[in-house]
Amino acid sequence: MLPKSWNDITVRQYQELRQLGKTPADSVTERYIETILTLTDLPLDEVEEYNMRKLLSVVNQLKFVRTEPSHKYAKKLGNYRLLPFNKITWGAFIDLEFYISKDYIEYLDVIVAILLRQTKQNDWNILKYEPYEYNPKDRGGELLNAPITSIYGIVHEYLNYRNDLINNKYSELFSVGDDEDEDLDGKDLAEYNKRKNEEKVFNKWAYESITYDLADGNLTEMDNILDKSLIYVLNILSMKTETKR
Repeated sequence: MLPKSWNDITVRQYQELRQLGKTPADSVTERYIETILTLTDLPLDEVEEYNMRKLLSVVNQLKFVRTEPSHKYAKKLGNYRLLPFNKITWGAFIDLEFYISKDYIEYLDVIVAILLRQTKQNDWNILKYEPYEYNPKDRGGELLNAPITSIYGIVHEYLNYRNDLINNKYSELFSVGDDEDEDLDGKDLAEYNKRKNEEKVFNKWAYESITYDLADGNLTEMDNILDKSLIYVLNILSMKTETKR
């Protein structure tokens, strides 16, 4: 039986489907076969016997994959509840940035796992969220067989929130100045290249370096900084930036 919509496609199938688009196929026929095998339970030997007309017929019934999954989502998924974005910690944000920069489709399940938490009511009947002390890859594995429509909107919503922080509310912290064109040679060029390479190294370790500085160089305090609210840390960094002007 062929899937009728994105509701019938799992997170794992969606990831595999999007990975297909990153690798060239030897032929249109091969790409059609790969798509059908990714999205259905049809056996390989059966699909390989299809002529082009049959392949086209099946692929046309899967045309919904040319669209984007719905951005709607539920704030509760099984035993987990979506963490309000204003409760994200600095440490969780660093991990989210890592997986987003690597490939947010490949790590879709891990990204959502960072945002889904167990909850419980405390003695004052206030909902408390599980701290970020678990392995998100393990939790992400629990999501691979869930419908893609149950989590896709979460990532879309988080990316909107993240982009607003980076590009608008705290843009002064994340903006990277463009170098003016310089006509350099000899020693000046060597110094310029050295500085640019140092900047690349810093950018690679920027979040870790910031955490180290906020902990005043005390490695035993770094976990405490990582557990601080993302917004709190960004506000502190903004204050430090303002006082240096």
